[in-house]
Amino acid sequence: MVSDRTPTYNLKAVVQETGLKPDTLRAWERRYGIPEPDRSGGGHRLYSQHDINTLKWLLARQDEGLSISRAVALWHSLTDEGRDPLHVYPVQPHGAGRRRLPGPRRDGQRHCRLAPGLDRGLPGL
Repeated sequence: MVSDRTPTYNLKAVVQETGLKPDTLRAWERRYGIPEPDRSGGGHRLYSQHDINTLKWLLARQDEGLSISRAVALWHSLTDEGRDPLHVYPVQPHGAGRRRLPGPRRDGQRHCRLAPGLDRGLPGL
């Protein structure tokens, strides 16, 4: 049985699975230390399923309105407390509960994104 922490996936697979751009993924590694991929003998990044789940978790927190730095801080806070962020705030299956913003507005105004649950009770939503 292979552990979910076994480094198996290359950068291309992680990009396809998460939708992150390679430059963004490398920047998060450099700035925030998440994820921490292993390296192949040739120096290529190798990610585990846990790394992919972590990235999806961070993306879900961004979808809820957190900046990446705050999402990473929340991740570290939960792990420092001995809690598994993936169980405390589970990630919904890809696309579940996610709303796409409509195309550009004709009046030039920007759309805003509300965290889940905030639209309840607001007129017109």
